[in-house]
Amino acid sequence: MKRKYLLAGFLFSIAQLYGCASIVSGQDQAVSVTAPNCPDAECELKNSDGTYYVKTPGTVTVGRDYDDLALTCRKEGHDPVVIHVKSSTKGMAFGNIILGGVIGAGVDMATGAAYDYPTEVISPLDCRSKAQIASAPKTGNYDQEALALVDTGHCDVPKFAGLDGVEEIYISNCSDGTVGVISCTGEGCLPANVSVRSESEG
Repeated sequence: MKRKYLLAGFLFSIAQLYGCASIVSGQDQAVSVTAPNCPDAECELKNSDGTYYVKTPGTVTVGRDYDDLALTCRKEGHDPVVIHVKSSTKGMAFGNIILGGVIGAGVDMATGAAYDYPTEVISPLDCRSKAQIASAPKTGNYDQEALALVDTGHCDVPKFAGLDGVEEIYISNCSDGTVGVISCTGEGCLPANVSVRSESEG
């Protein structure tokens, strides 16, 4: 009888181990890609988990990973633009150390499920003609609100880049090589993504 209880306890422990191994929601996530100044651009997203393709504006499912997500957008007649979007550790992963146990946290970290990319990534690829750029508005309705999100000691004053649906997009280049993209609506301004821009590929 004692051996039966021990066996039952062991099997229950195994079930709990696998059932609670990873409680963070999934190893994949949806990422929306837009290029406000270059619609219908062909974009490639790549990390150590795989390579994914989407046309702007569009949404694609990518594997979560610790590594940067390299986004390359291109359109015929224009130099491609490459940016590297960093992942961030999901807050829930830390809760998983308590709720799922140390093994659960390890599984999440190992599979990439503990990491998140921004849900929206905005490419600075610009396919407008010189005439279109010259005639485009140079300021938006939320210049000051966007400026409030930028450390001007290290980054440029955000430039109005155009509209993405109802959102006004501002871009700021920083001295450390990062590119900040800010999205503004009547409800306020938020950083859309912060990335590192690579040299355009020839």
